[in-house]
Amino acid sequence: MKLLHLSHRSNRTGILSKGLIRSRVKNHDHLEAFGSWGLNGVVYTWSPESGSSTTKYIKDMIYCKQFIHPRNDMFDRSYDKLLEGWRSGLIEDWDAEENWVDFSKVGPAIFGGDQEYDLYEIEVNSALGTAHFTHIQDLSQTKFGTTHIMDDDYAHDDKSIFIFDRDIRPNEFNLVAEVSSRIFNNKIHITERTV
Repeated sequence: MKLLHLSHRSNRTGILSKGLIRSRVKNHDHLEAFGSWGLNGVVYTWSPESGSSTTKYIKDMIYCKQFIHPRNDMFDRSYDKLLEGWRSGLIEDWDAEENWVDFSKVGPAIFGGDQEYDLYEIEVNSALGTAHFTHIQDLSQTKFGTTHIMDDDYAHDDKSIFIFDRDIRPNEFNLVAEVSSRIFNNKIHITERTV
């Protein structure tokens, strides 16, 4: 079974020498879902054999890294402050709109500009040792959702992801492509070069 992982180019030296190292699950919804499996540090991968094309998923992942993740960080900072205020009694109404980030005011910009990524192919005998999920990336109808006003071109509801609860050693994967990402008119344009 072949699986794919996309990482920022700046991580290449460390990845090639130490492997794909589990990262902390930051997204509250993911942490809750994965917690039932006992997972809190994971390596995200996806299957190129199901769902949409690899090129689409690469664009969607870049969009996630440069549109959704920055908004998740904004949400997390706001949530942590709100929780602290709630616990200390400074916040009386948890649901008051002023307590939450209004992402309609943040706008549709893709953060970070042009970027360079690497695509790794992982060969595993089976899905043993991994958890399988179907990933959905779609528009939030509420202005307080981090995917509010996201571009529907980068949405999907059919991405088969496999979550590793262990590090993936350098002998278990190959660097297969370099991906250059360019932002033009708030759209992601990529060039893939086989390594």
